[in-house]
Amino acid sequence: MKKLQGMKNGFSSLENKKLKNLQIIQGGGGTAINYVATNNGDCYDKETWRDHKLESTLEVC
Repeated sequence: MKKLQGMKNGFSSLENKKLKNLQIIQGGGGTAINYVATNNGDCYDKETWRDHKLESTLEVC
């Protein structure tokens, strides 16, 4: 197992050297859906967020 751990460190170091511009790294998919209760819980708003910006809101009753 020690040999594998040593190899892992070597690969990580090699990959880190290839990363010149860290601004181009995009992670996650960037989409989140939130459900917010409204009207005392009778309805809810479905909010779709993409890259930390509200893309759409759908009211469901």
